[in-house]
Amino acid sequence: MGNILEYFKNNKLVSSIVSIGVVGGVSYGAYQLSQSMTQSQILNDVDSTKLRVVNDDDELDMNRTLYTTVTKTGKISTIIKGIKVNYVANSQEQCLSPETIMEILKSTIELAGDEYASATKNNRVDRRKARIAKKRNIYLQLITRYNEDCEEILEKAQSQLLLELDIPKDVFEESMLILMDRGFFQQLYMLQASVKQKIKEKIKSTKDINGDLIKKIITYHIQILTNCPEEVKQYIIRLQQKPETKDLIPLALNLIIQDQIHEKFGVEEEDQIRCLQKQEIQADHRINQLLGQIETVMTSFMQSFGLGGMDQLPDSLETFF
Repeated sequence: MGNILEYFKNNKLVSSIVSIGVVGGVSYGAYQLSQSMTQSQILNDVDSTKLRVVNDDDELDMNRTLYTTVTKTGKISTIIKGIKVNYVANSQEQCLSPETIMEILKSTIELAGDEYASATKNNRVDRRKARIAKKRNIYLQLITRYNEDCEEILEKAQSQLLLELDIPKDVFEESMLILMDRGFFQQLYMLQASVKQKIKEKIKSTKDINGDLIKKIITYHIQILTNCPEEVKQYIIRLQQKPETKDLIPLALNLIIQDQIHEKFGVEEEDQIRCLQKQEIQADHRINQLLGQIETVMTSFMQSFGLGGMDQLPDSLETFF
């Protein structure tokens, strides 16, 4: 389990700015985790389809199914070579070790990375066109669709890994539950939630950001959360109106803010991640202060809409389900 804790320690600074879904959306993460523990998908490898934005602001083909293939020839074979499948010794149940679970989750990121990057870039183009055209319903529907696409891509990659490793999916899911119930709840819960944040590093950065610019970007980020422009407020209110989209608010908020950052500074989230990974940036006291402010104002923002923050992270499975 020490490896899992070290994983979070090494990625804490980077995740502070790009992990709004984790910082402010524990309820969303809990929802997704419970869903992944109870649902299964039939996954087929067929050609991917492109997203199309329709003209009517109230209509978007939400019945479209994302058909993707995340496996390149030989890629999955290379990835699984680095995974050692071990089970907890002296356990009455068939329970995978924490280290094996961590390796599977990390390898899921590696396998799904290319398809995730493609889906992200395509969605950015479409939703920013909708935003510029002031098609707010379309914009929010594209955000919802993006979440669904990411879920499918990650689910498919994980299912393919488990199949190649000869690990039944129910054994993997049951192992997560057993270890959580044995005291590893928060570590495994956060590891599961962090997959969607770490996979962002699979998108290649095209711009090198210096310390001065990243400070301006983080400050602008804080200003949006503090002042809550009318545009942002209306998006959140619309998402709150439906139970199926309310849980997506942290993810949606991150995408909305990143679209505004791109509009103002011309940089993407992966450019910010790359910058924050630099040693001199991580050692910058002012940047660390600003990142701390993001967590504080994000919590206040969520609470202002009656939504939970990090203080609502459940301590055990008893309060989780």
